[in-house]
Amino acid sequence: MNFIIKSAKIALIFTFIGIVDAFYLTLKHFQGVSGENCPVTGEGCHIVTSSRYAEIFGIPVALMGLVYYVLVFGLIVYFLKTRQNKLLKWAFYLVLVGFLFSLYLIYVQAFILYAYCIYCLISAFNTLILFVLFIFIIKKLRKI
Repeated sequence: MNFIIKSAKIALIFTFIGIVDAFYLTLKHFQGVSGENCPVTGEGCHIVTSSRYAEIFGIPVALMGLVYYVLVFGLIVYFLKTRQNKLLKWAFYLVLVGFLFSLYLIYVQAFILYAYCIYCLISAFNTLILFVLFIFIIKKLRKI
């Protein structure tokens, strides 16, 4: 159980980073500023965050990411307080969906838009780390 608790605490750090990243992108979206000042990819952020792929049914993808990270964060915090393993399983399913969605968004950046947003890549990297962590957590839970 010690491994699971430590892994959950590490996942908490990555979800917090994701919350900050997604909050920033959501804020910029609603301010009407779409990545003009990207420190790494130049115009890439603007191209990605102002594309038609930046919203789904009128909902900003960044806002969806923010909700995703907040939900995962909340499930982990609640697990750490209650030690209810089912909460980590629910978080794993959310992370799995987030991981698959991140793969789709990276595909869009690479093969449709031919542009990359560093903030979007940070989110994808966070989700990859969470996915790997949760695979280990779920494997350990099955042994308990």
